[in-house]
Amino acid sequence: MGDDCFNGAAPVDVLNPEVIAAFIRLTHDEYEKVIGDQFGKACPGSFTDEPSYVPWGHPNMFGMVPWTGRMEKEFKARRGYALKPHLASLFFDEGDYRRVRVDFYCTVTELFVEAYSKQIYDWCEQRGIVATGHMMMEAGLVCETQAVGASMAHYEWMQVPGIDHLAYFTYDSPVLPKQCASVASQLGDGECCRRCGAGPGGSGSRGS
Repeated sequence: MGDDCFNGAAPVDVLNPEVIAAFIRLTHDEYEKVIGDQFGKACPGSFTDEPSYVPWGHPNMFGMVPWTGRMEKEFKARRGYALKPHLASLFFDEGDYRRVRVDFYCTVTELFVEAYSKQIYDWCEQRGIVATGHMMMEAGLVCETQAVGASMAHYEWMQVPGIDHLAYFTYDSPVLPKQCASVASQLGDGECCRRCGAGPGGSGSRGS
């Protein structure tokens, strides 16, 4: 099951809450052991960088659809009908493919948010620090669907939602900053952040 793009391993199933719980134990919990007394001080939060369900770097990454072992069960429970008879509609314009694709990516988004973003948010909330960072391919609605489902659904579960607005190029669309700022204003205190100049060695900035 391994792939050369992942050093002989496979991409992580970010739709599986048990997988992400293990990730948190191996990373966040270990940081807490070392710097826990500095949480909220020298360490104000946890930054996540470009999580997605796309097997990034794979030559056919946009020819795949996200999947997890619970997909059929969760789809039936959340959408009210079986997915398996409609699998072809995810790839071909046959049957009620528009409805199937919307329902599928709504389900994928919910599973991703619950497994990844909300678990990290809860972990940070319990320790008085902020969960921040930004999602993969967040600059437009089509590419968001391909990579994360919907960025705004993830921003809800960040105390300080963020974006990737690098200094060496800018986006023509206002979608990127507006989505983030909108969630911060509606659900939080209006604070959000952006990563700038990462390529040439820059850092992040916060603002309201």
